[in-house]
Amino acid sequence: MVICDPSYAEPTRTEVKGQVIRAICILGAPIPETKNQEGKPALSCQIILPQKQLKRKNDVYVMMVSWAHCIAAKEKYVAIVSTVVETSNPEREIEPALKLLGPIQHKFVQISEIREPVTDGTADGVFVTGSYDPSSHFEDASTEVLALPWAQKLWAQSGDLPWINCPKNLQIQPSPF
Repeated sequence: MVICDPSYAEPTRTEVKGQVIRAICILGAPIPETKNQEGKPALSCQIILPQKQLKRKNDVYVMMVSWAHCIAAKEKYVAIVSTVVETSNPEREIEPALKLLGPIQHKFVQISEIREPVTDGTADGVFVTGSYDPSSHFEDASTEVLALPWAQKLWAQSGDLPWINCPKNLQIQPSPF
């Protein structure tokens, strides 16, 4: 059995369904007007700009993490802006989100294909997922993996997912950041 995303599969196993634009931005300060529970500047956040507000078919996502999460140098912040490409000028599509970020020290833009598998993988044991969508919360990716035929079969046999070993009464504590 092989489980992979489209970048590891032969091109014939997937088909292109669209494109995603992602801008990775290095900031010297948190996104303006974002606050934590104590009213201090947020060290991480997620912002979703609704499609209807932007007169688009798809939402625009903003995710910011910081030095507090050990992913950047001290006092640096990393913001990722992403959406599904709808026009011939993708960078213009994310301008409203980029304006929210405040001063951007460095910006790296990538446009990538959205690829979907052409089969479910049960015939040959090669299970190819779809490409990552533009969302910043990975909910769709997690849902897709759990919906794959091998995962459903494993879940049905065991009654539980063996790699998720959490007590049922586990309470998530708020992050100190």
